[in-house]
Amino acid sequence: MALLLYTTFALTLLQHSKRCQMGSIQDLQKRYSIDGSRLYSTGQSGGCMTAIALNIKHPQLFAASLLVAGQWDANKVAPIARNKLWIVVSQDDSKAYPGMNAITAELEKHGAIVTRAEWDGTANAAQFKRDVETMLQAGPNSNVYYVDFRQGTVIPPGQSTSGGAGHQNTWRIAYTIEGVRDWLFQQRK
Repeated sequence: MALLLYTTFALTLLQHSKRCQMGSIQDLQKRYSIDGSRLYSTGQSGGCMTAIALNIKHPQLFAASLLVAGQWDANKVAPIARNKLWIVVSQDDSKAYPGMNAITAELEKHGAIVTRAEWDGTANAAQFKRDVETMLQAGPNSNVYYVDFRQGTVIPPGQSTSGGAGHQNTWRIAYTIEGVRDWLFQQRK
């Protein structure tokens, strides 16, 4: 059995949250037959930040992580340069997009092998399947896959582009891409 840790976030509770989640993981491993080589993390926005923090604190814990529309201090991510990561962000996200770019550049500086692609957020399932296949073929030895959704493709027609629309709508799309989920669950430590 695999375990996917989906993280949520509250800024004032980050340290407490990490301790609780580690305790929960350890408790679940004791109670159930969870394959320790198949632990995964994911999170969106602040949950992505928590997933990054957990990966930094425990770089050997997760088989892979799906990081959606988050950010972190890029100067602190060196410990996860060898981790298997799939990063998804939108060019319409004024905070997470530059943040994830900085993180990815720092990971690369510390030895990560990164494959990058720009996708259309309005793509259908068949196109996303082709996008994932193309990306995996382009970087078979990569440990980091970085996808940014082209500007103007994540916010539904008629919805305001103000506020966090480019941020929040990334989540809606990222978690529906079957090939990304398949990649995540194929990873082992």
